[in-house]
Amino acid sequence: MSNQNWFHVCSVQDMPHNGGVCVKYGEHQIALYYFTHRNEWYASQNLCPHKQQMALSRGMLGSQQGEPKVACPFHKKLFP
Repeated sequence: MSNQNWFHVCSVQDMPHNGGVCVKYGEHQIALYYFTHRNEWYASQNLCPHKQQMALSRGMLGSQQGEPKVACPFHKKLFP
């Protein structure tokens, strides 16, 4: 069983509609997304696996065949 620690980052009003923010937790950067039109929250690493840049939180959100995706803002590569 894994331990999970929850902590307050921001309010819904602080989030960009259908956008993301970067949260620094210790040495880690976490991309937090709010898909307004889906009313769903997602989190991922902020590091783009393709170019190794801390940028995914600034990516474009969307869906591909009903699956939520984020596109890196630099090269538009999609990630689940």
